Amino acid sequence: MKIFRIFMHCIRDAFKSVFRNISLSLASISCIAITLVIVAIAIIASYNVENFTKEIEKDITIVVFVENDATQEDEEKITEKIKSMNNVASYKFISKIDASEDMSNSSDVLKNVLSGFKEEDNPLK
Repeated sequence: MKIFRIFMHCIRDAFKSVFRNISLSLASISCIAITLVIVAIAIIASYNVENFTKEIEKDITIVVFVENDATQEDEEKITEKIKSMNNVASYKFISKIDASEDMSNSSDVLKNVLSGFKEEDNPLK
């Protein structure tokens, strides 16, 4: 019972002190509130930047084109260089013929454009 009286006495004194020094109490309350708002904004901004960079990392694709006069050895060297890079998650080699077929199958417009080329003039073959 004594603990309860001491606790109530402390609460009563705290409220008396707050009302006696209302200007200082409002100043300290506003400082704490402003600090909490700034910290919350910083945490939200940090989370958004982290989430944004992870989304960009997942969606990024780099396409490498090999010259027409490249040999099989050149293609293998390029493949090995790409494999040895530590920031490459995966790679996929697509030949000119496969790329032409994929583009033709993806839409009718591209199919019509690619059919306008002769076999030797087609830039993808």
